[in-house]
Amino acid sequence: ANRHLLAGAGTARYLAMCRYDLAMHELSEDDATRLDMPTLWPPICLDVAGVEEPEDTHFASTWYHMAIGYDAGYYSYLWSEVCAVDAYAKFADRLDAKEGARLRDIILEPGAAASGQAMIEAFLGRPVSD
Repeated sequence: ANRHLLAGAGTARYLAMCRYDLAMHELSEDDATRLDMPTLWPPICLDVAGVEEPEDTHFASTWYHMAIGYDAGYYSYLWSEVCAVDAYAKFADRLDAKEGARLRDIILEPGAAASGQAMIEAFLGRPVSD
């Protein structure tokens, strides 16, 4: 149980960072040049994570992901966790050679020959959970 301590707080902060990423990428060029970017983060953090950012801190200037080509894709890490949980559930906490072979054949073997979404849905036999 201790290994999950504060997991919810970490996920909430991560979701706030995803929302911040999307908010920055939704701005028009004019809005982006007029907006004081550090003012964008605190209300998102409070709304999504329920945490008030300490005064005189500037999270926006410390998060380098926005400058290295993520292009509104930071949320994809969390989406991959959703897909992983769904795939893991197919094994029902047991090693199963048949399911392992299906995972290999449907997802690992084709590589990038199909979209990730199509492959995971083919493996699951249903859409990914929301």
